[in-house]
Amino acid sequence: MKSYCKSWHRKKLRSFISNSWLAIMMIFLILIIINPQGKGYPYWEESQYSYTNQRGAQFLQIDACDLSQWNDTIGNSLSPEDWFDGAPNKTGNVAKRLYTSGFYYPIRTGQLFRSMFFRWFDVDYWTLHTLGYNSSYFDTRYEHWIWIWELDYSQWEFTSEQLDHEPDENYYRYVILDPLDYQYLLTNYDDFRQVFNDDPDVQALNYSLPLVSGDEFLFYLVLEDMIVASPVSGYLRDLIDVLDCQNVTLAGNTMELRFHGNEDYTLELKFNENGIVDRNVFKTAQGITFFKITSWYPMDFAPLILILSMVGLIALIGLQVYKWRKRVKFFKNN
Repeated sequence: MKSYCKSWHRKKLRSFISNSWLAIMMIFLILIIINPQGKGYPYWEESQYSYTNQRGAQFLQIDACDLSQWNDTIGNSLSPEDWFDGAPNKTGNVAKRLYTSGFYYPIRTGQLFRSMFFRWFDVDYWTLHTLGYNSSYFDTRYEHWIWIWELDYSQWEFTSEQLDHEPDENYYRYVILDPLDYQYLLTNYDDFRQVFNDDPDVQALNYSLPLVSGDEFLFYLVLEDMIVASPVSGYLRDLIDVLDCQNVTLAGNTMELRFHGNEDYTLELKFNENGIVDRNVFKTAQGITFFKITSWYPMDFAPLILILSMVGLIALIGLQVYKWRKRVKFFKNN
């Protein structure tokens, strides 16, 4: 009887160890599913900024839209459609963004020049290439690598109708992980601007690049839904400082930009903890709100389901241990 008990005990022990390892691996895989990118990676050891991958849906709604006041204050140089895609011209219209994935990697300065300044100012890349300003030129002249987080998302544009099942577009945004790199970009853009504008071949084509101040650079970034790293308030403060912005004030995660159209006006941007703007408020110099967008984030049940699954799995392991110990005790006593 004792020999049988020992044999049974060894078999059950091997089975228990095997099942335990399987359970541990399942928990590990579940953790990867919940957060495959981790909680955010520093771009170098000394960096105080990182990015936590945003996942899930963001719904945006127009809470105020006074187009008459918009035209009187801003003028016709910029319309709501220049700021926001779709039909952002009616109170109650909604839009949606679904943030899906993200990853970080280093990117060349020339690549960011193309995605920012050259695109903003309609400078054709192939024209640059034929003039000798190709990737090799930029990589040699501007050797600095910039670490970014690429955030991918799908977008449903503003509409008064029910949102479709399929998005209107798929986009990505670069999150530059160190605000000092914005200063580097602006400084080196100005360096290239002078070289470019002094080139006789460029002048013959009637091309030129404008001088860009820190305030103007920030304006273009905001116009393209700038996303910032965390901690957000510190990042925004450093960004304003390194760009030497004169028309921006900051209070926590809320940034206020001052502009002049037909009249003076302000744009108030509130960033959430993931560095994404979730409130836009346009106000007159007298503080009257004439355009406002707010957003909300519906609960994502997927992480909750996975967490409950983990709890259930741990409970199952505990039950297996309890049964195994009970059986061992029974055979020892008999």
